[in-house]
Amino acid sequence: MADSLEFHIIGANTPDEDAAFAIQEQHRKFFFIPEPSFRKAVSKGLVLGAFLDGQVVAYLWFSRREGIVRVRYLSVDPGRAREGIGRKLVDELKRRHSDAFRIQLSCRTDYPGWKFWKGIGFHALRNRPGRAKAGSEVTDFVHELTPLPLFSDLTNQDERPKIAIDANVYFDLCDQNRQHHLESSGLLAEWVDTEFELCITAALAEDIARGEHLVSEYEWPLLKASPEAFDCIRQQVVLQLGPGTNAQDISDRNHLSHAIAENVHTFVTRDGFLLKNADKIYDQFGTSVLRPVDFIVNVDGAANQFTFDRRDLSSVRLSIAQIEQSAPVPPSLATLIRQNEKVSVLQAKLRGWLANPDRFEVLSVLDEDGMHQAMCGFEKTESNVHVHLFRVSVQLRGQRKGRTILRCLAAQLRSRFSDPVFIQILDKTGAAEAKGALSEFGFSFCDETACKVSLPGVWDIQDAFDAANELASTNDGSTSWLGGYNSSPLSSDPFSYLELEHQLWPAKIRSGDSVPCVAIPIRPVWARALFDPNLGQVEFWDEDAHLLLNPTNAYYTASRPNIEYGRILWYVSSDENYPGSKHARATSQLTRRVIGPPLQLYREFRHFGVYQLTEIQKLATPNRPDVLAMEFRDTEVLGKPVSLSTIRKILETPNEAFQWPTRIEEFKFLEIYRQGAG
Repeated sequence: MADSLEFHIIGANTPDEDAAFAIQEQHRKFFFIPEPSFRKAVSKGLVLGAFLDGQVVAYLWFSRREGIVRVRYLSVDPGRAREGIGRKLVDELKRRHSDAFRIQLSCRTDYPGWKFWKGIGFHALRNRPGRAKAGSEVTDFVHELTPLPLFSDLTNQDERPKIAIDANVYFDLCDQNRQHHLESSGLLAEWVDTEFELCITAALAEDIARGEHLVSEYEWPLLKASPEAFDCIRQQVVLQLGPGTNAQDISDRNHLSHAIAENVHTFVTRDGFLLKNADKIYDQFGTSVLRPVDFIVNVDGAANQFTFDRRDLSSVRLSIAQIEQSAPVPPSLATLIRQNEKVSVLQAKLRGWLANPDRFEVLSVLDEDGMHQAMCGFEKTESNVHVHLFRVSVQLRGQRKGRTILRCLAAQLRSRFSDPVFIQILDKTGAAEAKGALSEFGFSFCDETACKVSLPGVWDIQDAFDAANELASTNDGSTSWLGGYNSSPLSSDPFSYLELEHQLWPAKIRSGDSVPCVAIPIRPVWARALFDPNLGQVEFWDEDAHLLLNPTNAYYTASRPNIEYGRILWYVSSDENYPGSKHARATSQLTRRVIGPPLQLYREFRHFGVYQLTEIQKLATPNRPDVLAMEFRDTEVLGKPVSLSTIRKILETPNEAFQWPTRIEEFKFLEIYRQGAG
């Protein structure tokens, strides 16, 4: 029976979505999922369904971040139990994410699913006390897909984003009779504890120590900022929110100040005043303020804000080999050194690289004072690129700003080569610290190095495999980076092609129309902000203007392209103030689309930092109050923008004006791309 299964991402606002939730409700006694949270996951394309004769018989809710696939829930129709459907669904998840490091999940030992995960080969990493039920025990399971970098103990460190809970939420968790206990108790789900570290502030701990309130049966990590940091943040909080009028207001500001000073990811509260000022707090401090239910529903968007925020780039710039040979080596190089390393060794290497500009290139991220925040030094010889240094300042290691800079540095590294190359990051420490950023940009870990094949151009599938393997073997690299792919033709599943293109970026693989392609018109002002800052600059072309743009971004529109994923051809619409408009200027991969109210979408994608809420609200109308947000990655700006007249000839549509998103056949998309890529 399981051999007849088909697998698809469950679509939002469809009967399949209702059928999947009905299956979930039959398992309610084991785990409760708020319906808004489930439907939000469906809208984000995070629920994989198993279909038998066109009917949903099981679903798997997952997420992926920094090369780690996390299983939230797996539910099978009770009438189809013991037919191997759950195993097949997990196998499909493995296939779709074969380039990830691992799959991980958490399951209570008293749940029936615990034996299932053991039985299909998942490894029990550890057992820990559960929080959802007193005396319960939770097992964290893991299944390795590709080896994590074993040359660093960083993978064993607790890098979960910190979540601070306010006093009102803490009391909800202590007392089941409180009105909002059910809402707040969602924070105790096993998967939440796996992905986030729930903490209390020092101010709340002092209240508890005085014995004024109920004491929780759980041990909570404590957030206690230094007095200097707390006082500094407290002054800024009062400046933004006012001093307050009573003891409760003062306490709220103290709790929030401790959380901000300790660089927490999110402050979870039910306080109406703080929630009303949530956007102001995020804009000023970068800390999200959410109700418990909103945190659960928007957990993936909140997690993304922990790894990237465009505002962190506002005070840095990227320099290419700007250190003169005769100049003193900047003292800030010391921040790139790790334990048991010497500054003098790095200084000698740097001088050697700069003395041989025909072989070496150095990329430096500098702050406003010219101090080094990150550096990448690499050597190119024919088809091989050896990256000898890939580091972020030790002060930024593990912080959101450091992660943001590493992502932009990784994107810049992979985009600097116009011919096929095999990139190897030989800096073991740097590769381990940047494993999340590197995995996002198609790097795989082979032995003690991170590696990536870069194949410009349009390829047949077999030719792409042959070229990639030849590059790897010629340069003494492993071919295991191909993961679950092999030299046989891929299935018609578009995800396989899109993932392979991601690994081989900027390659485009002919899929026989399996991958949907769409041309999307975009106003010049947004094209310039999102991916093409040189648009409109005729005389003063800055080739490095895009260096710190995030290649993953979001675009908002009132139109509704009829594809959930695929390739995007960005057509910049006409504007006489922007020379170079009326051209196709870039391509991207559409990774997901989300439809919702402007405020909801703004909060989910605001870390990209391009759009203001008022600009998104203008897209909504009384008849159509919801807006579409499209998240895209792997943007490639075309070296030779393609004019509208040329596009019309290729499409054989002489009157095409691209007033709205337009589906185009794959071979025509690839021809436009081929001409634009040169």
